[in-house]
Amino acid sequence: SSSGLRISVGKNNSQNDLLTTKLAYKSDIWLHTQKIHGSHVILWLEGGEADAQSLTEAAILAATFSQAGDSTRVPVDYTPVKYVKKPAGARPGMVVYTTYETAWVAPDGELAKKLRTPARVLPMDLGDPASFEEYKKLLEEEKPLISTLCNVAGFGRFALFTETPLDVNLSMIDINDKALVAMTQLSLPYMKRGSRVINLDSL
Repeated sequence: SSSGLRISVGKNNSQNDLLTTKLAYKSDIWLHTQKIHGSHVILWLEGGEADAQSLTEAAILAATFSQAGDSTRVPVDYTPVKYVKKPAGARPGMVVYTTYETAWVAPDGELAKKLRTPARVLPMDLGDPASFEEYKKLLEEEKPLISTLCNVAGFGRFALFTETPLDVNLSMIDINDKALVAMTQLSLPYMKRGSRVINLDSL
């Protein structure tokens, strides 16, 4: 949002289901157009409170990414996630909710473009300690809000342990273990409540 709170919009039923029933905290705000098919929208409070500007922008996004996207005035219901329930056996994205309020807003595609956060690529050699120093310096300069840290780097070698060169085995430890610890420790100071660390591994 313009105030700095994170807003997520589901692009399909599966994403709607994931956002609302798996990722969002009970205190986060869920928004959806009233009796109109559309995206689930989550306003992440991250331990704080929703300001009026962020709530309005989240409602506008809910209206924009709905079947009423071409309308001029759309009702959007909003409520804490704890009041949103998925009935047993319901298809992905199907929920019921109570204790809500309704905002009337106008869809705005330009706002959606303005608030969209582009992905940023940071080339790093996770086997080189100098890369972590560069990453630390970047964080200190920009002080970003990191919402999700996904540690997925790693490599392996299919060979007998005794036949694998020592430098290769040590490199695997550097990438698979040391890099995970370093990235997590450096990133945590820039994460708030509601942020997540996801570690992926191969078995």
